[in-house]
Amino acid sequence: MFRKLFIIIMMVGMSVGSYAITNEEENELLLKAIVEGSTSVEQKAITGRYIAMLIDRKQIEANKYRELAQMSSGGKIRYQNLRQKQYLQKAQNLENQIEHYKTLALKYSTSQVADNQ
Repeated sequence: MFRKLFIIIMMVGMSVGSYAITNEEENELLLKAIVEGSTSVEQKAITGRYIAMLIDRKQIEANKYRELAQMSSGGKIRYQNLRQKQYLQKAQNLENQIEHYKTLALKYSTSQVADNQ
């Protein structure tokens, strides 16, 4: 009995691990659900404000990575160059997300929502 229960628990645990998603994927799915679920004028206006908030947060995070890339922590130059390259890549990825959000935000700007009414 205990062995069967153990096997079932192990199988469930292994299957749950194979369907794990990252935080970024989860955020994208959440944003997609919010955008697709926005049907009324009020919902679209709120969605536009939410996207604008995401843009601000991503911009702050990108600026933080750019600042970190410029900081010197001492140590070997090869490590500093690698770290700088990684931070700049993260900042660039965030900038790409910001551009995507900006095009999406145009769809849900308050003036466009008012025009659709």
